[in-house]
Amino acid sequence: MPSAQLAVACKRKIILYHWLKKGPPQEVKEINLYDVPKAMVFHGQGYSDKIYIGFKGKYCQLHVSSEQVKDMLCTGRQLEATMLWVDKETVAICKDEWSILLAEDGKPYQDEFKSNIKWCDCPTALLYCKPYIAAVINKGIEVKTIQLVDPIQVIELPKVKLVAHDKRMFVASATHLWELKLNDLVYQVDKLISLKQFELAETLNKMSHERGGDHEHASRQRTVINTQAAYHEFINKRYEKSMTRFQKTNVEVANVIGLFPDLLSKKMQDKQVYPAEIVEARKYLTTKDIETGLEALEKYLVAKRFDLNKYEEEVENSKQTKIIIDTTLLKCYLQNKPKMVASLLRLKDNECHIVESERALKRARRMNDIIILYKSKGLHEKALTVLKQYANMQNTQKHELGGPEHTIKYLQDLGPEDIDSSRNTPSGDRETPGQMSGHLYGSQHSSLPPKGTGRPTPQVYES
Repeated sequence: MPSAQLAVACKRKIILYHWLKKGPPQEVKEINLYDVPKAMVFHGQGYSDKIYIGFKGKYCQLHVSSEQVKDMLCTGRQLEATMLWVDKETVAICKDEWSILLAEDGKPYQDEFKSNIKWCDCPTALLYCKPYIAAVINKGIEVKTIQLVDPIQVIELPKVKLVAHDKRMFVASATHLWELKLNDLVYQVDKLISLKQFELAETLNKMSHERGGDHEHASRQRTVINTQAAYHEFINKRYEKSMTRFQKTNVEVANVIGLFPDLLSKKMQDKQVYPAEIVEARKYLTTKDIETGLEALEKYLVAKRFDLNKYEEEVENSKQTKIIIDTTLLKCYLQNKPKMVASLLRLKDNECHIVESERALKRARRMNDIIILYKSKGLHEKALTVLKQYANMQNTQKHELGGPEHTIKYLQDLGPEDIDSSRNTPSGDRETPGQMSGHLYGSQHSSLPPKGTGRPTPQVYES
């Protein structure tokens, strides 16, 4: 395999050379063409079998191994071909005012990260200086990026013909040579943040870090980028992207939850402070917006919960944060995924706030889940009291807790240390002491903590 390859256009043919690790280049092939090439680029990573060729009036793709030439598209009003090798996966070819970005399969990109670029005039030359792409136009030089639609800058220079760059960018006319210098990356990032161009700001921030810039400042800038981008995505109702951004920030969990209505207590919601545009956006959330947003919020909370369990000792107020996360997850599941409620409540480490969770479950009429909540918190008397209310409903109304068997099953699941709770068994549940005794001790398994080991709960929600 050659370490490098070279294609030379010579009239109506292409001569291919290979460089090995040692020795001079070796000519390997001549390929005859039907016209004189005006521009050429290899396409692909390392050794490539594809060459894009620009003839007068059209572009073609040459497969080196088979020597087959495939027509692609015409150059448009401007007959001269203009093309550019962007990176190992991308080639840009120009048609009229457009630069079309081609993937490795020769088809145009169709995603938000790489899309066709429209210039204010027909380019006569292109230059890529990551992350910027520059075009020579009648006015001078127009600068854009692959991700952004709007021009970043137009530099007016007379009769520019050529552009080139190594570590510096040079522009030439028939009589002049100019050097274009990039502004300081830190300055560019701050400017882009103010313009809400967060993707480009993120790219430049990474470049600044890689080039040995102030790492601490770069880290602070990265936090600002993610925080402002998260709020920006929320305003534009791109909730999945918003929550992904928030995951990378140090914004308090309660502040993120408070973006959506009816998840925090009024007292806690009133403590949250948001930018003016966020306050305005929250007023116009539709039912569909909230449903979509809560799905994204669930993923954010699950990820935060995992991180909190992993780094609990390093996180300040971790207990309080976990209470907020679990209680909010419960409310999200009640709205979007009611089948997940019981699974959350059965987790041994669930920290759902009792009063707030009880309130939410009662509003949703999830009495069976209330029993699971009480059981997980060791509130057996409250659970048995609720079961008593529904014990005699078996023959009068159909209800998930109707009949004495639910009380019997509940008592069976208690361990010996909790068996004193059986004294509170509602009388309506007892067939006879003898009949019930056969059920009480069928299982001594208990997943509950020993009595008296519960830790005090911080006052996160108001009662």
